[in-house]
Amino acid sequence: MSDYSIAMQESYKIIKKMGNEYFSIIPSEVRKKIEEIRNKDYKFEYDENKTLEEQNIQKETFEILSYLNLMYWCEPEEKESLLKIYKENFKKEEEQKRLKYNPDKIFENNNIQINTQETALVKQDEHQSFWKKIIDKIKSLFIGKT
Repeated sequence: MSDYSIAMQESYKIIKKMGNEYFSIIPSEVRKKIEEIRNKDYKFEYDENKTLEEQNIQKETFEILSYLNLMYWCEPEEKESLLKIYKENFKKEEEQKRLKYNPDKIFENNNIQINTQETALVKQDEHQSFWKKIIDKIKSLFIGKT
């Protein structure tokens, strides 16, 4: 069961609860697609005593409802306002991603790790050569006496 089919079922149930005037505004091709994709086995009941945010619905459901609102339900002035808000939110998300996954910082961390690994290899080689010297010395003592 895909999350998208669950989100479609949740969206369908919420739209139906909103009333037929909202469902009928959606073009028939889109309504048919919602009907096809939604998971009819998934049980979701909209609780009228809770807000949409309190319904414990999937993020994808919010996205679907936001899209339907933008494309079919809101007035042109509201649409412009929503588009500005969506663009600002998108910019904020991108800025957060850029800060979190900043390539410069990633490379700085890799350099530190590489230097640590190189240092560890050098110490290990020195350690091995020390033991090799001891073993060679012991061998020479036994081989020299035979």
